[in-house]
Amino acid sequence: MRSCRLRTLTQDKLRDVTAENLAALEKLIHYNIKAGIKVFRISSDLVPFGSSPANDFPWRTAFS
Repeated sequence: MRSCRLRTLTQDKLRDVTAENLAALEKLIHYNIKAGIKVFRISSDLVPFGSSPANDFPWRTAFS
């Protein structure tokens, strides 16, 4: 999972990092299915500053 720092936060960086993290999550899910892994904890780092007012990128709609 990639992350970013608050002081260097931009909408472009949030979009790119979130997109990469979601793509990595999708690969992990497919691997887990093939390997018979039925439980997997998803990190809150998936969307950097996802619940913070500092994140003004509309990630919920952009990636739904």
